[in-house]
Amino acid sequence: MKIKSFISILLIAVLITITGCSNEEEKNQALAKSLDANQKIETSKAKGYQEWAPDEFATAEAKLQVAEKLASQGKYKQAQLAYEDFQVSYENAQLIASTKKENARKEADELSKLKQEELLLAETEAQKAAKEELAAKKLTVQKFQKPHRVRKGDCLWNIAKNTYGDPFKWAEIYEANKDSISNPHIIEPGQVFKLPILK
Repeated sequence: MKIKSFISILLIAVLITITGCSNEEEKNQALAKSLDANQKIETSKAKGYQEWAPDEFATAEAKLQVAEKLASQGKYKQAQLAYEDFQVSYENAQLIASTKKENARKEADELSKLKQEELLLAETEAQKAAKEELAAKKLTVQKFQKPHRVRKGDCLWNIAKNTYGDPFKWAEIYEANKDSISNPHIIEPGQVFKLPILK
């Protein structure tokens, strides 16, 4: 009987030792998972992922708090299951955040590309308008005959009559020489006038 009692006590002691070791091992595993989970949360905050998926990260953090509460109560097996649940929620939050962030980057790149295209188009249109304006100016540039030096007794009326055969064309001579004629009725000998070629 003493042997049976001894064996029973020995068996109980072994079970207590095994259970205690197993419990300590579960505790260490829960602690390691807690540290890993908290490090993941801090890393995601530092990288700004929580801004892209705030609800999903809030859910993951709530699951982490449940796991830590279970571990603090000594319910290590349940805590490990809760840590695994946190891990799934965390990975989901990371995936959503990185997808949203990548989509926003692509959208910004596309917007930048569109703005560059608009600028190039605006430059092209401005260049085209400038070329058209220059071509129009070239068309409107008057061509002139040999210049006329005013002699004593000349007036724009007589110059037009002698040059064009029509004294009423004096206004064209005046328009072509406005910069040197202050009064079309008074011209001075020695002035040189451009005589436009009229069509």
